[in-house]
Amino acid sequence: MKRALLIAFAALAVACGGPQAPAGGAAVVNGDVVTTARYDLLVSSAKLRIERSGVQQVDWESARGRTQLGEIQAQALRLAVRDAVIEQLARKRGVSVGDADLDRALSALESVSGGAQQLDQRLEQEGLTRAQYRTLLGDTLLDRELRAGDEQYDQHLADALRRAGVRAYVGPCASDHEYPRCVDGR
Repeated sequence: MKRALLIAFAALAVACGGPQAPAGGAAVVNGDVVTTARYDLLVSSAKLRIERSGVQQVDWESARGRTQLGEIQAQALRLAVRDAVIEQLARKRGVSVGDADLDRALSALESVSGGAQQLDQRLEQEGLTRAQYRTLLGDTLLDRELRAGDEQYDQHLADALRRAGVRAYVGPCASDHEYPRCVDGR
């Protein structure tokens, strides 16, 4: 009887589409929502870099373009999940990056870029505003801080990624929400 009930509930869940994406959520990583805005930012920035590189002209509606877009979307999801896990590891270990840290890093980037205006131009070429870049930079700095305090960081991050409970709802995971299967094609 219990087994029949479980099968019925499972069938109902599949028929109803299973777990639904949270409002504005591209994925859920160990209970934390990765926003669609962040995922879209990663996808649009990658597309813009390709378009502006001049190496190739991409028709995103062609078969080749759709394939390339699928690869970009999968990579954007991988990066967004990785960043979410890094943020979780940082919280767990009491590591944080504050506004002063971000300001110092941006000042250093301005120096090597030839000034604030030149940095903003470079960011614009990448399809990013300064505020968007600041958010992405925060994850880079968290990664750096965690790495500096852990000689086995790469292994610990890989383990955390492998153990992460992830459901994804966008791009290649729009219909199959089982991450990483939906991005790896397994």
